[in-house]
Amino acid sequence: MKHVITGWARGGLGYITELVESSGASVGTAFGPDTTSANLEQKLAEARDYEVSPYVVPFLGHPAFKGVRVTFVARDPVRVLNSLYFLGLFHNEKSSHVASFAYEHVPGLKANYLGCPHQASSFYLWRWLHIGKVNAPHMDIVRLEEGPKFLLDHFKLNNPGKYIDPYKNSSYCKQNILPSDSQDACNTNLVNLLKTLGYWRDAWLPSGGHAHYINPDWHC
Repeated sequence: MKHVITGWARGGLGYITELVESSGASVGTAFGPDTTSANLEQKLAEARDYEVSPYVVPFLGHPAFKGVRVTFVARDPVRVLNSLYFLGLFHNEKSSHVASFAYEHVPGLKANYLGCPHQASSFYLWRWLHIGKVNAPHMDIVRLEEGPKFLLDHFKLNNPGKYIDPYKNSSYCKQNILPSDSQDACNTNLVNLLKTLGYWRDAWLPSGGHAHYINPDWHC
């Protein structure tokens, strides 16, 4: 295993998997939602050169990952929030691998935000990245919106010149939820996350190439 690629559920990792595979690299998804401390060694034995999974984050501090390059692929957190909400992954009205795994590995999430899908999704977003940074201090962070060439260069892979549909696994949800829709601590953390990752500007300035800008109040 040379490289672990992780991020958020609904954060574009399906696209990343296909993009990396298109270059001819050996790509695995061994670390599924069933990953635990008890079966981690088995998962590691199954790992390929490039492993893509949102579920590996809590285990990145394991000695087996020492020397392995780790990249957190970020996607516009407001888009991810809308997708999580639209699909009902934290609504608890149906079984959700994402919610079950997050409730187990994100301290305070279930105790404080069970039954509050908007706040739970926001809390998951900033805490998941934080847990990744704690477990893998040298983890790289790149943005999905930088585009396929930038991403393949980052992963040190050749560009095959093949078009990969950027909407793979897209929920096609309306982008209805804005940071301004709540004024609690979760909103403050979400705004800080947007600023840290470069998705927020205090003044609306839709520069060319920034596909995450939808309308003037998108991040305001």
